[in-house]
Amino acid sequence: MKKLHGALILTAVMFSVFVLCGSASAATLFATPQSGTHALQETFSVDVKINSQGDSINAAQAHVTFPATILAVKSIDISGSVFGFWPEEPSFSNENGTVDFIGGTVNGVSGASLHVVTIVFNAKSVGEAPISLDDGAITIDDGTGTNVLTGAIGANHRVSVSAVVPPAPEQETAPSTEQALPLPGEPIPPPVIIERTPEPAQELPVAPNVSVPLYPSPDNWYNIATPFRATWALPLDITDVSTAVNINPNFTPQRSERLFDNKIFDSVPEGVSYLHVRLRNAMGWGPTAHYRLAIDTAPPAPFIIESASGFQTDDPAPVFQFEASDALSGISHYLVKIGDAEAFEWKNGKLQLPLQAPGTRKVSVRAVDHAGNGTSANVELTTIPIASPAITFVTEKMFFGAEDGITVKGTALPNIDVRALLARATGEVMAEQIVRADSNGNWGLVFSEPLGIGTYAVSAQSRDARGALSLVVRPDAVITVKSQPIIKLGALEIGAGGSAIVLLIILVGGFGAGYWYFRERQRILHIDVAMTGRDQSHLYTLMNDDLEKLTKNFDVMNEAEKKFILDRVKENAQKMKKYILEEIKNIGNGR
Repeated sequence: MKKLHGALILTAVMFSVFVLCGSASAATLFATPQSGTHALQETFSVDVKINSQGDSINAAQAHVTFPATILAVKSIDISGSVFGFWPEEPSFSNENGTVDFIGGTVNGVSGASLHVVTIVFNAKSVGEAPISLDDGAITIDDGTGTNVLTGAIGANHRVSVSAVVPPAPEQETAPSTEQALPLPGEPIPPPVIIERTPEPAQELPVAPNVSVPLYPSPDNWYNIATPFRATWALPLDITDVSTAVNINPNFTPQRSERLFDNKIFDSVPEGVSYLHVRLRNAMGWGPTAHYRLAIDTAPPAPFIIESASGFQTDDPAPVFQFEASDALSGISHYLVKIGDAEAFEWKNGKLQLPLQAPGTRKVSVRAVDHAGNGTSANVELTTIPIASPAITFVTEKMFFGAEDGITVKGTALPNIDVRALLARATGEVMAEQIVRADSNGNWGLVFSEPLGIGTYAVSAQSRDARGALSLVVRPDAVITVKSQPIIKLGALEIGAGGSAIVLLIILVGGFGAGYWYFRERQRILHIDVAMTGRDQSHLYTLMNDDLEKLTKNFDVMNEAEKKFILDRVKENAQKMKKYILEEIKNIGNGR
């Protein structure tokens, strides 16, 4: 069945080109009737149905199993099915005891008892015959084939030598006479009999006030067919009750069923049936209460959506026409969903859409009958934009506080409205104007709203008398609003903010330059002092060497040698004096 499930998903996607709305959360497959006793060689039918839980589905599959030794499939009937397309035609194998099918519909359908197939069985031997629904799948109309099957309810049938069912034992009187509704496959229990002594009757009983919780209003239609309970009050003089269910609205039951105040009835067929309840006391039978039971589990017939202007049009509000029909309960209303907008209710088959912006969107119409079943039709609507306007001029620079405003000029179709927006670079709209182009197609406007310092952009869109729109145009030009200049050097303009920055730069630069000059002067001074000290140390060493030589050798030196050393010491002393004076002068001058 994995292969079958893959085929089902493909089928669902094929049928879901157009998406109706949000995804469903649950749906169930079930077989009906869910129980029965059959005689040998008897032919009986079991329907496979779907409860979509109110959501729109478009495909389903199931693998039905049955005991091949007890039952044999005689035929499979797909007439009346909600599915009109079968990627895999229903097939069966009596050897393996299986039935398989994959069905789909182009239009999504919804309902509590959607008919899929009817399987006709032949009872070929005695025994229990459970019928199971395995490996099933139900996909919703969401374009992706989402499987929302949450349960599958089979059936339990029995084949006996005779189809006569042994009567159920009478139930003992209990404080509460209401019984639980039977589970799938269980028989309908008889009512709980009330044993009591009636009070004397004064007149004939009146018709009872019947209540059916499953079908609370006899005026409404319902889309579920299942066993149901009916209740009524018993006056103290009542001795007997008679009930019946049929299609005769004026039927009068005659047979006494003893005394009870509620009873579980088997499910009624499609269409309108009537529950009849009658009471009797010692004076006789009273009038009959007739309770209408209207059941419609089939969705409306498939329908199409039409539009005189087509589905690719520049008409912003096209008229859609659609007409669905329903054989039993009739069409109640339509649910219309346009694109991502919320669905809204519409009563008739002619709808002028609200104004549509340019673009492509899906339009879904769901016909809902009076029982709540639905069938969907979908189209893809493309709204073609009219010619866009052109912006030929826009003020690109403006000083803060100026009263000139932002001038915008452009061209468009003659005698057409142009909607212009002025917005910050962040997208925040600051101003909006609507102007009409003249007979030559020229238009212009001025945004005079006060604007803060920053950047802005202009956009424009045309709109004709029908409300049809163009695409929005946005020029590349950026509007800059800045402060008035305080400093102007040729083409260079510096406003208040810029001036403050320039002054700050000058202050910081001047401080930095002064600090640098001071540090550099200190560095040079240190170098000069170091060089001076080095030179003086050298001269001092020369003088000291000459004096030591003269002192040590004074007695052995002749006069010429003594004079030579003294002259050299004198010369070095003069050099030291001159050098020291020059260096002190240079340092003082800030070299």
